[in-house]
Amino acid sequence: MSANPTPKPAVSVIGLGMMGTALAVAFLRAGHQVTVWNRSLSKTGPLAAQGAAPADTAADAVAASPLVVVCLSTYDTVRAVLEPLSGQLTGKTLANLTNGTPSRRATSPSGRPRRAPGIWTAGSWPCRR
Repeated sequence: MSANPTPKPAVSVIGLGMMGTALAVAFLRAGHQVTVWNRSLSKTGPLAAQGAAPADTAADAVAASPLVVVCLSTYDTVRAVLEPLSGQLTGKTLANLTNGTPSRRATSPSGRPRRAPGIWTAGSWPCRR
């Protein structure tokens, strides 16, 4: 009698630089359904050839998976990409692996410190509103 393996959660990776690409490949190799998005759509091609689903927009990538991994170059880029999608992040787990300083990650677009978890905080957390 063979046991049915537990399905692995779908994962979306936003940002396909060196780290984002490596993470997407690792998720694919581990058997996850992976959706990828990058501002330069051409970067999704090699991952699509390995089984990833390219998203047309960041909103499509967020909608595709309960876990969203963000690997963008700066917190300003994270804000530009995710701020319009903040309502779509409710109930998702967002792992923000963007490079930057603690002072930059802890501020909202207005420059004030964030008092509650939000899309500007580094690390992983469930998004709630």
